[in-house]
Amino acid sequence: MSGGSLLFLAIAGSNLNAVTITVAFILWGGAVAAIFVSFQTWLLKEAGADALPASAIYVALFNAAIGLGAMLGSVVLTFAGLPQLLLLAAISTLCGILAIAMLSEPAMNPKVAE
Repeated sequence: MSGGSLLFLAIAGSNLNAVTITVAFILWGGAVAAIFVSFQTWLLKEAGADALPASAIYVALFNAAIGLGAMLGSVVLTFAGLPQLLLLAAISTLCGILAIAMLSEPAMNPKVAE
């Protein structure tokens, strides 16, 4: 849903009204939030007793990714334009979702189960 919303905005961008754009961004935000929460849950299950440091590393990488995305997005926006930026964001999001889908399910850590 998140990549699809961005792809929709990239393809139909200038032909959309404010309500359609708002709905697309709400769908994108909801889907991305679900991905972030699900991935953090997976990480905490995998970490077991080391959940606190794993969570700190996750947050640090998450914030670094936001900063890197903003920096690269500003460069793409400057040189290519908004439709190309949205297309690149859609492709990047879909690649990320595919990478996450290929991860194995977290094993139940025996330290947590006891």
